[in-house]
Amino acid sequence: MNIAVTGRHWRQTVWIMLMLAAGLGWGDLAGWGKDVAAQSGGSWTHTSLAELGAACSTRTGVRVTDMAGGEVRLTAGTEDYFTTPPVDEAIWWPMLYNGVSQGPFVSNGELTINSNAVVTWRTDMQTRQSVEARLNWAPDGLTGVADWGLSDPYNVATAPMALFITDHLNNLYANDWQAGTPISALQRTLISGVDVTQYHHFRIEVWPERVEYYVDGVLRVSHAQPGPLVSSPMAYWVLSTGVQRRFLADWVRCNLFGGCG
Repeated sequence: MNIAVTGRHWRQTVWIMLMLAAGLGWGDLAGWGKDVAAQSGGSWTHTSLAELGAACSTRTGVRVTDMAGGEVRLTAGTEDYFTTPPVDEAIWWPMLYNGVSQGPFVSNGELTINSNAVVTWRTDMQTRQSVEARLNWAPDGLTGVADWGLSDPYNVATAPMALFITDHLNNLYANDWQAGTPISALQRTLISGVDVTQYHHFRIEVWPERVEYYVDGVLRVSHAQPGPLVSSPMAYWVLSTGVQRRFLADWVRCNLFGGCG
């Protein structure tokens, strides 16, 4: 696939394409082929991430990244690609568990969580929220409890929440709970067939009437909600309470819908 823009209409065409593509991965942009500076009919083609970045990165509210091989999308409310250490404490509040002395750290382009956590300083009350990340829950094959997603800013176990979680056996669940409801109202559904020792793309979509859980772009669970889940500020968590049980994040993002989410 190539992007061909012809004649004097190129500005309108680029903007239409950006709006259609915003928020969506376009696959491997770098593999689209060789750039063609000019074609018959006065058209030109951009085919690589570098070329699209040069053309698009200055647009307000638009970002070009190499995620999924390359994408053009709206700038996220919160995003971190962990390219250089240390943990960016302008974005994250690091936490420790089980008396460990070492906090979360960034190395080799990954965030390592090990009996600790990070939670965003930023919170939101948008009834429509979306978070996504590329995660490896148990790279060493060790078992333990871990959580990733949206929850109360001060306690990941406090409602409202919408989380992917693993239990002590590394079973993966979709897990959400409305604030002001009994624990019996918590919804938890087992997600089978996901190797948590490998990287996967996880996404949670919070809508006023439902919460959806995606793995590698496939909808795996949808939980109906009696009302909007977001009734108080929610923050973005990456947490593992298992001692010496690493949990890795390659990148994380909280998407933008007029605000984070």
